[in-house]
Amino acid sequence: SAMMTLRRNHTPGQPYAYRIDSMPLGEVADREKPVPNEFLDIPAPGQGPAMPNAKFREWLKPIIGEEIAAYPPLLKFISAIKNR
Repeated sequence: SAMMTLRRNHTPGQPYAYRIDSMPLGEVADREKPVPNEFLDIPAPGQGPAMPNAKFREWLKPIIGEEIAAYPPLLKFISAIKNR
């Protein structure tokens, strides 16, 4: 069995591009791919959760097609995490 994937094929400054691909289901089933630490501002222990940083927002912008700050569902999610 295989799972369809979208592989980013993007050059900064150019319109967002991707290609449709596939990979064996056994390689992705029941696995998670955490956000790399380079995309997070990680606070000191006990100071709250890691939050997306500017590098993450730049990476995400072509995918959502707008500024992350203008994306209400994400703002609501971030706010909920901060208020835990």
